Amino acid sequence: YILARTAELTKKIRAAYEAFEFHRVYHLLNEFCNSELSAFYLDVLKDRLYTYPIKFKPGHEYHRDLYLARRSAQTAIYKITDALARLTAPILSFTADEVWQSLPHTQGSVHLTLFPTPESLAPQNDLERESFALFENIILEVRPEALKALEESRKEKQIGKSLEAKVVLSLTHFHYACADKFLSALEELFNVSQVELQDASPERQTNTDNPIQVTATTADGTKCDRCWRYTSDVGQQENYPTVCLRCAEALDAIDFAP
Repeated sequence: YILARTAELTKKIRAAYEAFEFHRVYHLLNEFCNSELSAFYLDVLKDRLYTYPIKFKPGHEYHRDLYLARRSAQTAIYKITDALARLTAPILSFTADEVWQSLPHTQGSVHLTLFPTPESLAPQNDLERESFALFENIILEVRPEALKALEESRKEKQIGKSLEAKVVLSLTHFHYACADKFLSALEELFNVSQVELQDASPERQTNTDNPIQVTATTADGTKCDRCWRYTSDVGQQENYPTVCLRCAEALDAIDFAP
């Protein structure tokens, strides 16, 4: 999703440069860094970058799945940084060159490279666009409602940090289908320990004024000492009795002492 957004940004910025609309380039870059990266993507990504394993052992599929998820995030960040360095080069010459030279696997000056293309960042086919649109619906419509419910629960002293919460989503058929398709990503997307989906009642299916209802309650399970999520699998691996299974796998992958 974030690479698709970066591809959109690239297309708009290239058009702005061709039209000599440098002020538009600045505003596009500023909005992307603030709204897409800082307020959304990098915030959502912390758990994966900080707690997933940095390597995996052969034959350990769960190690490998977690490692690849973290590696995927690092790859996306690298591609975004590479693209932003090139796109900012004409208006932030020295800064862009410093960024470019600090990136691994780059040579020479950023001013001797070409602008990125949308196609180099994300697939442009119809299937990808459909998946992108469904995921964007979750981010633009469901996520703000979830964050609002978490804030209300925090004000009422039901929870402290968002990881102490379970979010229950009551959605109409369309939003339910979108959320169900990306169910495995919702906990990370909302920064909570659990997400539960409920199909809305028949009366609400036709109520377009309120297609999304979200409640935030106290999460089930025990708190993991490492990632701070509440889960039912804390202590399942005897070598690491105070952490969840996911964190135990990450510790085992690096041969961390019991």
